[in-house]
Amino acid sequence: MRALISPRHLNSFKYKCLLFWSMKILKKDLKHNTVTVQVQGQDDLWHLSEIIEKGDSVSAETQRKIKIGDNDTAKKSFFVTINVEKIIYDEAAKQLRIQGITTSEHEQIAKGSHQTIEAEPGTKITIVKPQWQGYILERLDEASKTSFSDTLICLIDRESSIIAILKSKGYEILVELHGEVAKKYEGKMSSREFYPDVVKKLEEYSDRFDLASIVIASPAFWKEELIKEIKDEKLLKKIRTATVNTVDKSGLDEVLKRPELKAALSEDRAAKEAIVVEDLLREIGKEGLVTYGIPDVSKAAEIGVVSKLVLTSGLISKKKIEGKFEEIDSIMKKVDSAKGSVFIINSDNDPGKRIDALSGIAAFLRFRM
Repeated sequence: MRALISPRHLNSFKYKCLLFWSMKILKKDLKHNTVTVQVQGQDDLWHLSEIIEKGDSVSAETQRKIKIGDNDTAKKSFFVTINVEKIIYDEAAKQLRIQGITTSEHEQIAKGSHQTIEAEPGTKITIVKPQWQGYILERLDEASKTSFSDTLICLIDRESSIIAILKSKGYEILVELHGEVAKKYEGKMSSREFYPDVVKKLEEYSDRFDLASIVIASPAFWKEELIKEIKDEKLLKKIRTATVNTVDKSGLDEVLKRPELKAALSEDRAAKEAIVVEDLLREIGKEGLVTYGIPDVSKAAEIGVVSKLVLTSGLISKKKIEGKFEEIDSIMKKVDSAKGSVFIINSDNDPGKRIDALSGIAAFLRFRM
């Protein structure tokens, strides 16, 4: 048996903390439209990239090179306040850069100069908005909750297994295990050592993450074969089963949409995204109370018939880059003002990709237009 796993998942407590700790809300003064947060983990950067908008006032400590003597330079920390012009989130590099114009004078930084605040775990950021919309406050509250759930998914077949934990931003694959398939003439369907090793991982993660549910999913009967190897009664009580076609990332996406797990996964962000998209596509298929595309959704928002707006992080990022975000922002604000809900889906996951194929925006309607 060989395990494809990064040491960061099992051997680094520091990495675990950065990955799973939730953002801290240090101050929330909505009377003055001010919120101060501290970045705890990598997911917080993604949340902040959606929370901070052009025109916001953002204050934080930043570093800048200053000249020392004739030839030398050194980095020095400054506390600056900027009027935000651009937000850049680099998913691959796990970096958030907030660019804008300084609004206060400093010895080394002139008022009105361009400045970039680079957010990372540990950064404290104060955000002042003209107004905090309801859907943005919901996003803030979501970010302040734990970024990983108490649900684990284990995909299994006769020779491989993937174990992943659900997070606020999709899921995180913790380990991939592979066993050697036994020869047919031996009368064995899988390696004798493979399934016990998978069980050991389930026991380890159950304790580490204080799991409430473990979903074991497989093609055919492999899930039942794995469950036979589990002797721990407490672990058995946490197990739910489902059927999937493949043991890979598409299998993980498939689990999130299984109807038999809808109730169990109803509180998990990734599962919610999958369920919302399934409901949306079903309504589109039967020409129900839904619409999609910016022109039609904008019209529905204008007359106040949107009960739930669904759009992707990819569409938001694209419009911000193009300098056309105001149109999307206006739709969200109109829906929020009409007591509708706004649901932003991560474009990196399968549900988000399916919505992006429909132009990145859709809406459930209260009644037909």
